[in-house]
Amino acid sequence: MKIDKKKMTIRLRILVFLFLFSSTAVIKAQAPKPATWDFEVKKTLTNEYDLIFKLNIRPGTHVYSQFIGSDGPIPTSFHFDKNSNFTLVDSVKEITKPIKVHDKMFDMDLLYFEDSAIFVQHIKLINLVSQVSGGLEFMACDGTKCYPPAKLNFAFNIPK
Repeated sequence: MKIDKKKMTIRLRILVFLFLFSSTAVIKAQAPKPATWDFEVKKTLTNEYDLIFKLNIRPGTHVYSQFIGSDGPIPTSFHFDKNSNFTLVDSVKEITKPIKVHDKMFDMDLLYFEDSAIFVQHIKLINLVSQVSGGLEFMACDGTKCYPPAKLNFAFNIPK
């Protein structure tokens, strides 16, 4: 059996090209997320804690406030799994002041955050609890498009 080196070289080049092309397609498909979240627990008083949600927003992108009305984009929202070992004190507060603009895409005044935002939910423990969990939803847009609303589960570990 005689091996044609020229055909083997061409086949090898085609395989390398296909591999590089498919790798590039995978890299492009993994675009960076418009925003990420970090979570922190801070004890404030005996049996009371702040659950801190830190939002990190990709440059050129914004995430909407909880308070934007019902006819526009999806507002940021939080829900907590039911647990008789703690109570929520008030509702989630926006510590970072949102930016108010008239949005041409939605033709309405909107509140949103750029770069970062901090949200805080105060809780009071009734009994010892090791974790407070739930979920959040948010929507991000940039100058040309909006991303599909994103849902994320969270769990805060309460120190004993």
